Amino acid sequence: MEDNDRLYETCRSLGSERDELKEKNKELKQTVATLEKKIAVLELGETLVGRSNVNEKQAKARINRLMREIDRCIALMNK
Repeated sequence: MEDNDRLYETCRSLGSERDELKEKNKELKQTVATLEKKIAVLELGETLVGRSNVNEKQAKARINRLMREIDRCIALMNK
């Protein structure tokens, strides 16, 4: 019985730790996504200002992609 109780407590403890790690993982993924968006904005800004080695075609492609995304958002809002 003692082994069963000990294993039960270990299982509960590990389950709790797993849940905490899942939550931490979720938070870290959100942080990564936020930072990736910030990087993209900074790269675009540097490209537009001309301080980056990114070529003009890439800058235009990013601007076009952003414009299409904005147009999709506006279209969804108008529905």
